[in-house]
Amino acid sequence: MEVQIARRLLPRAAAGAAGAAPGGEEGDGEYAPSEGEEELPAVDAEALELVSLADGRKRLPCSELFPLPQPHPCPGGCDAQFCSASCAASCWAQQHRLLCIGPGSECGSLEALRSFWAHARRSNDIFGLAAQLIASVALQAQAALADCAAGAGAASTAQRQAALLAAWRPYAAAHRMPWHACVSLPPDVAAQAGGPAFREALRRLADASRRRLVAAMQPQASLFPALFAPQLFEQLIGMFELNNLDVVVESPVENFFLAVDDLPRGHPARAAALAATSPLLDALDAGYATPLDGTGFYPFVACTNHACNPSLASLKGERDVDGAAVLVATRAITAGEEVTVCYIDAPPGMPLSQRRAELQDYGFTCACERCEREEKGRAGRRRKTK
Repeated sequence: MEVQIARRLLPRAAAGAAGAAPGGEEGDGEYAPSEGEEELPAVDAEALELVSLADGRKRLPCSELFPLPQPHPCPGGCDAQFCSASCAASCWAQQHRLLCIGPGSECGSLEALRSFWAHARRSNDIFGLAAQLIASVALQAQAALADCAAGAGAASTAQRQAALLAAWRPYAAAHRMPWHACVSLPPDVAAQAGGPAFREALRRLADASRRRLVAAMQPQASLFPALFAPQLFEQLIGMFELNNLDVVVESPVENFFLAVDDLPRGHPARAAALAATSPLLDALDAGYATPLDGTGFYPFVACTNHACNPSLASLKGERDVDGAAVLVATRAITAGEEVTVCYIDAPPGMPLSQRRAELQDYGFTCACERCEREEKGRAGRRRKTK
């Protein structure tokens, strides 16, 4: 718990100590508020004993009521931290060894990789998710090549293609469109007819990210050039844009402060706990309740078709402790009926025209049972008014 609290406050302490205005390039250790977040003042690390909290020398009263796994360092020596040794090892084997910026990284160029991450954090963190998928697919394909070509010399082009297709299979069925084509136009851009320039800017932004990634993963890019092609990279980000689900996990820090506040007045630890935690709570301000907020790609959900009156809905409860996607039935489902989800927020009173406008980003005109019924009703009303 102490580490969680310190990690939220130390970047602001560093910004204050440097005398710099918040908002530096992410990844350089400076505090920068996220979009829509109120800028918070710098904090006094010494007065709050943040370093002692971060390294475990200082314990907060009652924190033992909320035991958390100790952060586990990255095997490659970067600043990434993991919830356990097995989590770190799994992530390292699957993709992080090509994306780590520590001294043990297996990437092709640390300089290019640092440039990639700095660009992604400045512009759009979805590029980081795309890099993780590409690294995972490349490593799986490389492992398959090593198995089939052991002792037989270099792999042929056909072998490389077969290995790449096999590694790509979990993502092959998901709907994909180029990122620049599927992002909704901001209202001010649409009103000013600036759509083409806006979409071209997105295309250039994605390609700037891709070129940095190619430089960072040159050995894999040379082995599997199709995986790093401009069109596929944009389609991959578009796939995330169209299919990803929000992942929100509650903050253990919030639960800790609420538990301290709820201690009975006669509790022997109440006074000491409030004295120790109140300055930290004041410094965190509204940030004490910030949950883990992320995004995830789930192949099964991505392969599920749309309907405006769906049979399934994704569900994330406040007490979820993992990133699993949970689908619940919204109505009775008959045997043999196709299960569907709704790609947009389409409450019962939402007009047909509005639903179809919001679904334009997905590249199809919905013809589900609800839309067909409303379309027939609208046609009947038009005939009656003639």
